[in-house]
Amino acid sequence: MRSLTFAVSISVCAVIAHSSPALAQEWGQDETVIVPRAVELDYDRGRNVSVTERPRPDYEPQGIRTGGFLVYPRIEAGLGYTDNAFRTETDEKSDGYASFSPSVMARSDWSRHAIQLGAGGRFRRYFDSTARNEDGFYVNGLGRADLGESLAITAEGRAGRIYESPFTAGTDAALVGISSYDYNLESLRAALTLNRNKISLGYSRSEYDFNRIDVGSSTFIDQSDRDRVIDSVVGQVEHAISPDTALFGQLSYAHTDYDRPLLTGAANRDSDGYRVLAGVHMDLSALLRGSIGVGYTWRSFDDPVYSDVDGFSAEATIEYFASALTTVSLGARRVLEDSNFATIGAYFDNRAIVRVDHELLQNLILDASASYARQNYIASARKNDVFQGSAGARYLMTRNLESRFDATYSNRKRGGPDYDGDLDEFRVAASMILKY
Repeated sequence: MRSLTFAVSISVCAVIAHSSPALAQEWGQDETVIVPRAVELDYDRGRNVSVTERPRPDYEPQGIRTGGFLVYPRIEAGLGYTDNAFRTETDEKSDGYASFSPSVMARSDWSRHAIQLGAGGRFRRYFDSTARNEDGFYVNGLGRADLGESLAITAEGRAGRIYESPFTAGTDAALVGISSYDYNLESLRAALTLNRNKISLGYSRSEYDFNRIDVGSSTFIDQSDRDRVIDSVVGQVEHAISPDTALFGQLSYAHTDYDRPLLTGAANRDSDGYRVLAGVHMDLSALLRGSIGVGYTWRSFDDPVYSDVDGFSAEATIEYFASALTTVSLGARRVLEDSNFATIGAYFDNRAIVRVDHELLQNLILDASASYARQNYIASARKNDVFQGSAGARYLMTRNLESRFDATYSNRKRGGPDYDGDLDEFRVAASMILKY
């Protein structure tokens, strides 16, 4: 189960999510909190186009025009197999499953201002392990008002349900395989551009409600002590030193408020956090683009049973354009996340990832990736080491039809006093996608 990303790093995660959709997917965003981007780190100057972004007019859906909007419906259906359906460390059970993912997105086609609306779901039905069935869904909306040539104000809202992954989290792997939560997120941000300078300010409110876990025999595990609300404010200043390079500085504050004490009756992890980050983002023609930010983070808990923490923090992503047909993406980050163990308040999540996307044919795109994570718990000898490797292929058949194949191996080793364990999973999936 991935715990919630430490709130003061919320907006910085957009470093990865904004510029490289492929790399963002590898970070596991479909299995963790979908965090609103309080402030964008927009380093794309239009000087490079990655393999995943390259226009392919003969294979792109045209959408359905409705007034000033284009509507894009999409349906994905497929079959999959896993050798560890419940993602347990012992008594692994293999199973197959069917998946169905409908979605629709509508966006305005205006010269100024913008509105975008979306909704969808991801439904999985396991052949034997029915307790692992998933009914994930999301709805979102975004509106941007362009006030003059220099000021833009954006409001965004999201809601939905997500099923958690043990390979991106720091909690009990024996429970996470069937854990889910509902989220409700709102954000408001403004960006003012003055010559070579850009000033951004954002506010976001994130609410999370964790569903109880059905472990069979009419037995349930209560997760209500994980429910929380996070309010965060982020300010950022950017200065362009050239047409392709800019320096930035960012300051974040977040308050985390849990809905109730722990189930044991002990105080929960209410806290205040700060983060300062500075760095550079660039878009160098025919070479690379990306952002590197380093800084420091502080976090203090309301109850003294939890140790306050501070330390080095960083976010980085680089896309290297090896050729017109190959894009290499590199990512690294060090952030604080909430723990879910006894009196441990938080842990540092350290991650690195490399991904390669290659256009073998105009309509056949291959990808491969590998990632490693080390999760160190504050004031504890507990730790996790997580490795994931994957390979996939995307075949564009027509502008309305494509197919997808993925194979993934994941391994997580737990270490520390009374905490040893080893969890792995091999998963393959194939699907067909109908789009318009």
